[in-house]
Amino acid sequence: MEIATTERVRIRWLTRNDAAFILRLVNDEAWLRFIGDKNVHDTADAVRYLQDGPLAMYARQGHGLYAVELKSTRELIGLCGLLLRDGWEEVDIGFALLPEFRMCGYAAEAARATLAYGHQSLGLPRVVAITDPANERSKRLLSRLGMRDEGLRLLSGLKAPSCYFAIDYPPQNDDQSRIDALTGDFFRLFAPNADGKVSLEGIRRLFVARAMIAKACGEAFELYDLPQFIAPREKLLNEGTLAGFREWEESSRTDIFGCIAQRISFYRKSGRLNGVPFETRGVKTLQFVKTPRGWRISAVAWDDERPGLELPLRFDNANQ
Repeated sequence: MEIATTERVRIRWLTRNDAAFILRLVNDEAWLRFIGDKNVHDTADAVRYLQDGPLAMYARQGHGLYAVELKSTRELIGLCGLLLRDGWEEVDIGFALLPEFRMCGYAAEAARATLAYGHQSLGLPRVVAITDPANERSKRLLSRLGMRDEGLRLLSGLKAPSCYFAIDYPPQNDDQSRIDALTGDFFRLFAPNADGKVSLEGIRRLFVARAMIAKACGEAFELYDLPQFIAPREKLLNEGTLAGFREWEESSRTDIFGCIAQRISFYRKSGRLNGVPFETRGVKTLQFVKTPRGWRISAVAWDDERPGLELPLRFDNANQ
């Protein structure tokens, strides 16, 4: 899943296919000195690190360490991401680059884009950063990013105090805009990426962990949690059975009550199912809750137009 792009780099979720890159990066001298030995000594260890680290955090939190690659060549040059570590209360930004790509401005470019993503897309009100007191280069970069030095802190799991930096963002009071953005991200999940593939793993950053999704189309009732929803749909969209699929919202109404909200969307979808083109309409209901890290979807249900269920063209008091 793509997180952000800048003039020179692309930031995306890591996959198991990045194991060779991870093996090299985490055994770099600077990583070992300032971050620590992760006991990654071969490709199998690197896959384990990915599975138990970044990929597990995506599943739990919807964010984590991301791959940073050159836009021009797709070459992996480092990591940058947002982590909520066990025993910590605040999300921190971390980054590391391969030696040949340091001192080129890539770290600052990736970090700025990652901070913007955390604030604008994840709704994080505050992001922190830690670094070894001896890592002068990292401290200078954090200051250039607008992060404030809050002194030394001894954090859970660390043996020595670290320099603690933070950046605070103004509250996002426009609940309607945040819910609009979440809904738009949900509908866009089903579109193929630059490689022509669809990955629904990004759904985890939009939903609370135990969200439910229901298909209620006449007598065809099915109820899913997130893993049950993701796997079969990725297969359907990537194996060619369902090709050229997209869906989009035509009209909606949102009601917000404090820290909960609901949205009813009239939507349209099209594609080719087993080679046969189709275009149909339907209705989705989305339930939202305002969590400490911003609005998230707690439930979705949908029904499709069919004989006996004809939908109006749009709401009279639509949001859009």
